Amino acid sequence: MTASFVQPRSRSVSFARSLVWILCGLIMLLEISFPTEYVFGHLYIAPLLLASFQLGKTGTSLVTRIAIFFTLSDLIIPNIASLRVMNFETLPIYTLTNRINVVVVLLLTSWLLQRNFKNAEKIDRQTEEIAHHKSELLLQLKLAQMREDFVHTLTHDLKTPILGAIETIKSFQAAQFGAICSLQSQVLTEMSKSQQRSLQLVQMLLDVYRNDAEGVVLQFQSIDLKAIAQDAIDTIAILALERELKLNLRCHKTLDRQLQITADPLQLSRVFSNLLSNAIYHSPRGSQIDVTIYSNDRRYIVQVSDRGRGIDPDDLPFLFNRFYQAHQQGQGSGLGLYLSRQIVEAHGGKIWADNELPQGTKFCFNLPIGI
Repeated sequence: MTASFVQPRSRSVSFARSLVWILCGLIMLLEISFPTEYVFGHLYIAPLLLASFQLGKTGTSLVTRIAIFFTLSDLIIPNIASLRVMNFETLPIYTLTNRINVVVVLLLTSWLLQRNFKNAEKIDRQTEEIAHHKSELLLQLKLAQMREDFVHTLTHDLKTPILGAIETIKSFQAAQFGAICSLQSQVLTEMSKSQQRSLQLVQMLLDVYRNDAEGVVLQFQSIDLKAIAQDAIDTIAILALERELKLNLRCHKTLDRQLQITADPLQLSRVFSNLLSNAIYHSPRGSQIDVTIYSNDRRYIVQVSDRGRGIDPDDLPFLFNRFYQAHQQGQGSGLGLYLSRQIVEAHGGKIWADNELPQGTKFCFNLPIGI
C-alpha cells in the first residue's frame, strides 16, 4: 500500500523535474537566438514556480541560480561564439540594466518562495500543536487565524516588489536608460498593465482583510449617484472597447434630475467598477451592458445587466462570499464581489444577483436615499 503511494509521487516529481529543465532549456535557447538587447530572463519565473510546487526549497534554489547565471552569461556568449573579446564600454547601458532588473526580480521571487516555504513549515508545526487540543471549535478558529495572518503578511510582502517593478518599468518607458524601440515600448506597456493588475489585486486583498478587521471606513458627502455611475463607465470604457462591448446608462423617467445621495464617492466608484468589470469579463464579444438606476420605497436601486450565459442557480446565494467562484465561471479572485458587498452594506444597503431571461445576469444593489 505504501509502495503504491510513493511510486506515483516519484513519477510526478520526476516529470516535474524534466519539465523544469525543458522550460529552462527553451528559455536559454531564446536568449541565445536573439540579440543581447532582447531579454527573456523574466520567463524563468515559470519553471521557478513549478520547482517551488514540486521540487521544494533545494530545487527552487538551484533553478534560481541557473536562471541568474544564464541571464547574465548571455552578455558574453555571443562574443565567445564569434571569438571576440567582450567590451563592456560599448555595451548599451539599458541592455545591462535590463538584465540586472530581471536578476533582481528573480531574486525577489525566489526570496518570496523561500519565505513561503518557511511559513508553510510554521503552519505545519502549529497545526500539529493544535491537533492536540480537544475542542474542535478552537481547532477551526486557530487554523482560520493562521490562514488570515499568512495571507495578510504575504500580501504586504508582495506589494513592495510590485511597486518597485512598476517604477522600474516607468523609468525604461521614459528612456532614462537609453532610447527604446517601438517593440520594446509595446512589451513595457504590457508589463506595466500586468503589474498594475497585480497591484490592484493585492490592494483589494488588503482592503478586504482590513474591512473585516476594522470595518469599512466611509467619508460621507453629498454626491450625484448618476455622475458616479457615469464616471465609472467612462473609466472602464477602454476595457469594454477592447471586447467590442457597448455600455449604456439609463435612469427611470422620474430620475432625470440629479440623484443626490449622502455616501462615500470613492467607495461607491469601486462598487460600480467591480460590477462593470465582472459584467465585461463574462459578456460575449459584441454584446451590450446596461446600467439602470431607479427608485423604490425610499431607496435608489442600481442594476448592472449583461448578456452572458448566466449563473448556476446553486451559486447565486454564495456569489458575494469571500473567495467564492461560481462553478460555471471558475476564474477571478472571488474578492471583487465580496468587497462590493462590504461597501454596500456599510452604506446601509443590500446587494444581490439574479439571472436575466432569456439570457444574462443582473447584479443589483440598493442604497437608502436618506443616508
